[in-house]
Amino acid sequence: MAASLVTAAVFVSCGSKPKADLKNDVDTLSYAIGVANGAHMKDYLLQQGIDTAYIDDFIEGFNEGVETAGDKKKAAYVLGLQVGRQMSEGINNSIFAGDSTEHVSYSNLTAGLIDGVKGKASIDPDIAQGLIEPMADKVHENVVAKRYKKEKEEGEKWMAENAKKEGVKTLPSGLQYKVITEGSGAVPTDSMIVKVHYEGKLTNDTVFDSSFNRDPMTVDLSREQAVIKGFREALLHMPVGSTWEVYIPQQLGYGARGMQSIPPFAPLVFKLQLLSAEQKPKSQPAQAITINPAQVQKK
Repeated sequence: MAASLVTAAVFVSCGSKPKADLKNDVDTLSYAIGVANGAHMKDYLLQQGIDTAYIDDFIEGFNEGVETAGDKKKAAYVLGLQVGRQMSEGINNSIFAGDSTEHVSYSNLTAGLIDGVKGKASIDPDIAQGLIEPMADKVHENVVAKRYKKEKEEGEKWMAENAKKEGVKTLPSGLQYKVITEGSGAVPTDSMIVKVHYEGKLTNDTVFDSSFNRDPMTVDLSREQAVIKGFREALLHMPVGSTWEVYIPQQLGYGARGMQSIPPFAPLVFKLQLLSAEQKPKSQPAQAITINPAQVQKK
């Protein structure tokens, strides 16, 4: 299915259809996930060879998760069970970081799925799809913030103490830097492509990546998502030829989600060496191809 954020099946009696009751972010997120999935459910059923005349039975299977087998009607029910299980596995890993004690609102999820599949949702499916990622990030951050409260506070304390050190400058965003070598080249703009060597490490000096033993990295500064916010912002302040030590607060780094060996809410320390900056070439319009009929051989 199109939506990748999904959650668990709801076990209620047959004929008991939950209604949306949106009281908080988790309720709305749950409903939006249901709507976004439900809006595509008829196509999904057809892809699976399920007769959409039995869509209520699919919802019953999704809602109750009872094992069945056999004909089309029962197949729709079984598919509901399968989707419910897939949703259950996906949501904890994606939103609740594998914490089985946290979950979305089951009744709102199922209400959203029913309304979405029947085309009666109170939220437009496209709007629902757009709600999922930012709201999931918000819920995820709240969950992880509780789990990593101490680490988050320690990171903020480290950044505050680092800002007081000699030679360290702080930008309005909270990004900190110290000039190691001042370059004489121009400062890049957001329409440029730059080449940069970097070494990234945690505040305990653990190096998680470095380009100094390989080719430099090329960054298209016109693409805001090309690198993390703090990395890009530093490049937009550095004259070419400079080497800086850059201190990136977690909100300009990987934030609550972290990344592989980078824990959630971790401040990052980068050594950046800006090698070059060039204007990004403008895309050329496609040229029309002309054919001389005299040159075309007839079969």
